[in-house]
Amino acid sequence: MKLSDAKSFGAIVRAYRKRQGSTQIQLASIANTGVRFIGDLENGKPSVQLDKALHVARVLGINLETGNSLSGYLAAENSPAYSFGKENV
Repeated sequence: MKLSDAKSFGAIVRAYRKRQGSTQIQLASIANTGVRFIGDLENGKPSVQLDKALHVARVLGINLETGNSLSGYLAAENSPAYSFGKENV
């Protein structure tokens, strides 16, 4: 599944949770968060807290590594010629 928005991320979280045989209540307990947060996350609520969402993903073993395409941007970002996504001319 392609990760493109909050709804797709929530669907991935739900799929991983169900594959592991856990309920939302169990996941909330393990991830030290509320059941409502898990429900909001799985339903794709775009305003959930990113740090909590990433923590839940780690608890479930979801791999969120980026591809090589992003590493070039991060390297360029540290370059003195890089400004707001464009090279200074």
